[in-house]
Amino acid sequence: MNEQKELVEDTEQQPGANRASFLATFPANQSAISMHGSGGMRIQLEIPENDLPNALALTLWRDRVMRVVITPLAKDPKQGWRE
Repeated sequence: MNEQKELVEDTEQQPGANRASFLATFPANQSAISMHGSGGMRIQLEIPENDLPNALALTLWRDRVMRVVITPLAKDPKQGWRE
């Protein structure tokens, strides 16, 4: 239980930690969100270059099941970027 609590409380981290946090938008193409006939969904994200170090942690977890939590920030995708 403590391990789960730590994962929830951790808000910012470095790649390789137990959680990754970064800004992202959906690409402006039709295939950004795909529905599968067998009952699933695939999403694609665009991540700004300055958030890549945090997002790269995902490559370490390709063999893991992940909990995904999305927090919408701005309606205009450019308003959320930290360039």
